[in-house]
Amino acid sequence: MRAIQQLLTVFVPLFAFALAFNPAGSVQGNLYPIRMYLLIALLAVVGLWLLIQRGVAPARRWPLAGMLAALYVVWLVLASVWSVDPATAFLGASSIRFGSVMQLLSLLVGVVYAAYAQPRWTARALSVTTAVMLLFTVLETLGLRPLEAWIRSSTPIYPAGTVGFRQYLGGWYAIMALAPVYFYRRERRDAWFWVWLVAGLVGLGLCTTTAATLGVGVCLLLWLGAGAAQRQWRTPLAALLVYAVSILALPALTTSTATSLGRTAPAYKSYDSTGSFRPRLYLWKGAWSAFLERPITGWGDETLAGQVFTHLSPDDARSLFRAELGIPAQNQITYTGNSYTVTDAATGQTRSGALLYPRAHDVVFDMLYSHGLVGFLLLLGLIWTALRRVAREGRASLLSFLVSALPYPIYLLAWFFVPTVTPMFLIVVGAMLADAGRRTEPARPAPAA
Repeated sequence: MRAIQQLLTVFVPLFAFALAFNPAGSVQGNLYPIRMYLLIALLAVVGLWLLIQRGVAPARRWPLAGMLAALYVVWLVLASVWSVDPATAFLGASSIRFGSVMQLLSLLVGVVYAAYAQPRWTARALSVTTAVMLLFTVLETLGLRPLEAWIRSSTPIYPAGTVGFRQYLGGWYAIMALAPVYFYRRERRDAWFWVWLVAGLVGLGLCTTTAATLGVGVCLLLWLGAGAAQRQWRTPLAALLVYAVSILALPALTTSTATSLGRTAPAYKSYDSTGSFRPRLYLWKGAWSAFLERPITGWGDETLAGQVFTHLSPDDARSLFRAELGIPAQNQITYTGNSYTVTDAATGQTRSGALLYPRAHDVVFDMLYSHGLVGFLLLLGLIWTALRRVAREGRASLLSFLVSALPYPIYLLAWFFVPTVTPMFLIVVGAMLADAGRRTEPARPAPAA
């Protein structure tokens, strides 16, 4: 058992910083496949260990959760088989590569952490991992690119760390920023806690990802409110101050520092920018229309690119092209599926291209579109069993869990699953559930002499 716990601890930084042996490879080639291989390898090792142990070291047992997880796994497979594009549904689109196979692997790894992880060791590994990721983030915001020779992108958006893009890194920090709140809910808040908390909040501020910033901000206020009710408001207030300074001051500070060093600062996104919101409205509308057409089985993961424009009215489809590409109203747009041709009204010149939206940029619409109502309800059932497990400790523990776990789901209301981020969320939540199981499961009777 101890060897598996050590493996699960080491796996945290290994997964976070894994790079393929392909210098100057693309983000999709260098960061995504290797993480799938790591998940497979971990599950294979744990499975082999279970065969060898043959029940000597039983896992924490949650019968209802196990049944729902099994049903969800079966339904994901069926939804992919019934998909309009089974290959894409199973393996994912080339730009994201988070089809049903990656979802199943991530879910199973989360279950492994819930069953076998040593929470204290995992928490320290997460603390160190967050601090190291912050180091990469700071270097990239100052114009240094330590991984540039290893990871190439046609459209680099820094800071990216070993996640791939700034927007995804924001989601990664949304997972990490408040995770220590739950792990230290009954522990002394030592240096590991503060390193983890501050590194997560500072990294979040350097990413300027609106959905991630909003998710953490909402949960910080929840933490502060709960703490004030119990007269334990100092730590959440300190965290809120770090959060405010990070999002308000650090982008400008790092920009000026990079400029003074003669480096190129990242192009930070303004929080009052609404340019990406309007396209999302059309994506949600198209995904909902497609869901209503196949409400039971869904269309399969990451197949939205071939469906969204056919499930929008011609006016809405053209509006989506205009909103995403910044096409003036006077220019004519013709389209077939997701391919478009724009004719310039002044010069008569034309240009063509295609827009690819593998996912709906909202986890609710995405799950309904991909897996239908059955898959969506099974997912809600899994979430309910996790909350019920934590709630056995009491209301305070449930609030701590919500503060720690909710920022990433809030982020997903405007984004989507990616291989470098989503499995880490399930690892963190799995370790939280392991901690809840360790504290709530009844003591086993001593064996008879």
